Amino acid sequence: MLPDEKIAVSGVDSGGEEYTNRPSYAVFCYLFGILFAIIFLLAKPYKCNRFIRFHAVQSLIFFAIWLFIVPVTFSQLPAVPRAVGAVVYAAFFVMWVFLMVKTYRRQVVKLPIVGSLAERLAA
Repeated sequence: MLPDEKIAVSGVDSGGEEYTNRPSYAVFCYLFGILFAIIFLLAKPYKCNRFIRFHAVQSLIFFAIWLFIVPVTFSQLPAVPRAVGAVVYAAFFVMWVFLMVKTYRRQVVKLPIVGSLAERLAA
């Protein structure tokens, strides 16, 4: 399926046109972090789409871990060398890019633990 093809999503806008389901909407959840994930979970045309809802929830959890839990953990463990912290952040960056690419290709990647939690919360 090509990215430019239209797929009907439940909901019709005020002009009567069907909303389109482009993978870029789900990619925005990862690309712009927490802000767009929350917007897509609250905005009616997007929250009705299971694909976008799953990626929005997974993105929220992924970014919460990346931006809040990992830094707090490393700040509490002074014995951890900076190189280990750099490797962890690099791994998160690579995973972030990987998630965006796979999502753009309309593939669902469930991260261990996070993906299962996101699937339950998005249902």
